[in-house]
Amino acid sequence: MKTSVSTKLNSSHLTIEESDIIGNVVVKPRRMAKLMIGMYESTMPVPKFRLKFEPAITDAVDASLLRFDGDDYYTLVYNFQNFSESAVKVTVECE
Repeated sequence: MKTSVSTKLNSSHLTIEESDIIGNVVVKPRRMAKLMIGMYESTMPVPKFRLKFEPAITDAVDASLLRFDGDDYYTLVYNFQNFSESAVKVTVECE
């Protein structure tokens, strides 16, 4: 499955192959972090993402995918909150 992603408005489209890494972020202990996923045309369905945690303490990190709608596009942002006492690296991949 391919997903077309616009990196900025009125720009050319980037094709993301299945299992490609969108980005990663290190969430410090007892802190929050965010990761900008990208801008998508409003006619596109929301892509599905897979999250990988290092170390694998998934119950200690809360992940929320937020959608912000524009006129003919929407922006996706992941918010992460780490409840543990150690830093966690989160990698976001396109399914």
